[in-house]
Amino acid sequence: MEITQTHNGRVQIKGTWLSWITMCYLLMWPINTELNNRSLELANRQLERFVSNQRMLDLELKVQPVLASYNVGLDVDMRKWHTLLQPKVARMHSFQTRLQLNSEASLATVTQAVQDLTNSEVSLKPEWLKLQTDPLLHGFYVYRNDFIYLRSFWENVLRDGNLIGDGTTYNLTGNWSSYASYTGRMRASRLPMMALPKKIRSCLKPPKCYYYVSVDLSNVEFRIAAALTRCQLAQLRFRQGIDIHQHTGRALLKYVPLISPTNEMVHQLGKRITFCILYGGSTRAIVNIFEQLLDIRITISIADAILAAFFDEYPELRKLQRTDVQWVQTLWGSQPLLVPLKRTQRINLPIQLMGSFLLKLGLCVTSKAATPIMSVHDEIIFLVRDSVKDKDFMRTVQDELEVAYQQAFPQLALNKLFQFTIYR
Repeated sequence: MEITQTHNGRVQIKGTWLSWITMCYLLMWPINTELNNRSLELANRQLERFVSNQRMLDLELKVQPVLASYNVGLDVDMRKWHTLLQPKVARMHSFQTRLQLNSEASLATVTQAVQDLTNSEVSLKPEWLKLQTDPLLHGFYVYRNDFIYLRSFWENVLRDGNLIGDGTTYNLTGNWSSYASYTGRMRASRLPMMALPKKIRSCLKPPKCYYYVSVDLSNVEFRIAAALTRCQLAQLRFRQGIDIHQHTGRALLKYVPLISPTNEMVHQLGKRITFCILYGGSTRAIVNIFEQLLDIRITISIADAILAAFFDEYPELRKLQRTDVQWVQTLWGSQPLLVPLKRTQRINLPIQLMGSFLLKLGLCVTSKAATPIMSVHDEIIFLVRDSVKDKDFMRTVQDELEVAYQQAFPQLALNKLFQFTIYR
């Protein structure tokens, strides 16, 4: 497998053309690497030497034709979506009224008004705003989040979505790049499809004679971490079908015994603490999660105890914390890492890399069963004809995915991995 031709910033491999930027991402080179004879020679040498590069490139070539179906897009009832967004709109207008501004005021105008009232330079960085105790600055933090959310998921949809029929239905598509980061994650360059909020699912409006089916890879990142490190207890719990985040959240409640959160809050607490620790988060980050989610401030010593207890329970996961600035570990061995990444990014990289591999593999093996029209996070959404029974379709997809994943990644726990949702 080698690059055989080049043309206008693109390279040809096994008859398929890829952008040179895509190749740089795949090889984990700086994306500004010049395409010339020397870089081509080095690229082919790396492709020949490292199995990981070969496997990821082979999958990349297979997923390219599947992406053509992504032009179908998702149909959304914009009246329902607008109704769901109304509370954010009302909250923004309330804050603008508090500043004695009209509802048409720009973000710059609102920012200036807050600066004038607080007699300070207001940072637009969310990390800074989140830490402020002044009620006005907290209100501005909420306002700015609402502003960005509405711009992304309302204004951009109206601008970039395709109008259908009477104007109440919009079709969402997004110029997909199949290899748009060093983790192999996909990305839409127009609408932020990978960040589509879950609430938009209730507004989906499938075309006549079709329905949508979503298959979500449940807890896939933690499953991948457990499989890569051979973490026995985590893998056992996944195979037993235990809600691992609920289990972790319940264990964490002993550190704050005087509260009684809902089951959903317990699950979210377990999930956020798990991924904070898994991706190298600090004890300060653990403190912040308790404060944000439960409105409780724990001490640094308690956060230290939580961190120690987590690795006592899952000691194998410590392997992910030991990173090398020049190499990244994959299922198929190590490969060079020629881009400077932060420590947390290097910890994250092997897990995200395998996550993207599983998602693309899923797209390839299921594309004959129906049309995969979008992937969002760890989820694939299919367009299925009404003539196909939903139970038959889900059984077919699950069988195909289980066989493909078992062959590619035998250590991965598959029990309750696939979560299906139907939208009619």
